[in-house]
Amino acid sequence: MVRQSISRRRFLLATGVGGLAGCSDDGETGGGDDETDADGTATGTPAEGTEGEQTGEPVSEGDSVTVSGRLVGPEGDPVTVGEAVSLGDPERLLAVAPDENGVFSLELTSGSEYVLQYTQGADRYPTDGLADLYTIGQRTPTSDVDLGDVSLPTAYEVDATIETADGEDVTDDASVSVSHTNDGTTSGVGLTNNPIELVGEITLRVRYDGTVTEESVTVTGAQSVTVTVN
Repeated sequence: MVRQSISRRRFLLATGVGGLAGCSDDGETGGGDDETDADGTATGTPAEGTEGEQTGEPVSEGDSVTVSGRLVGPEGDPVTVGEAVSLGDPERLLAVAPDENGVFSLELTSGSEYVLQYTQGADRYPTDGLADLYTIGQRTPTSDVDLGDVSLPTAYEVDATIETADGEDVTDDASVSVSHTNDGTTSGVGLTNNPIELVGEITLRVRYDGTVTEESVTVTGAQSVTVTVN
């Protein structure tokens, strides 16, 4: 099993763009065949993602626009824990907590591309059936956008173990990140809590002893995942 002593890595690593995420040498998540620059910023064109209602007149490129929505859980109750996150230039990373009604609002830049993500937090993840990482989708807002209700499905515990080919457990010594893909858009975080609650298409990316190994699974229930490294 993955130990709680896995060292903390940066909370939100980067946006995955259009397909399965990759990672840079420091464990940051990048996108598919797209390039990343020196600070880990993904380049290329993100895939299409969550739609929403334009609630204002288009503004000039570079002006401020608002992307808002309401996070709801599997039973339709407002989600008041965690953060809604936008990943993209020029701000790179913005995170806001939902209010008591699950409503969030992100001030972004018109004409810039963003991946939107929900995550439970950087340090502690409650066991509550909500995804600790969930990719909402991609947006390039040109005016204020209301996403309406953003439904987070039921998530399940995924317990990861990292082993060598001869069966040695090296989980504590490996650098691990996890990404989630939704409707062609991918985002990721460093693995700081294990088990981690996830759902749908996920990829564990493991760096150990100078090599990188990926394991992709579709999560539909609680499960253990063993990644064998070379």
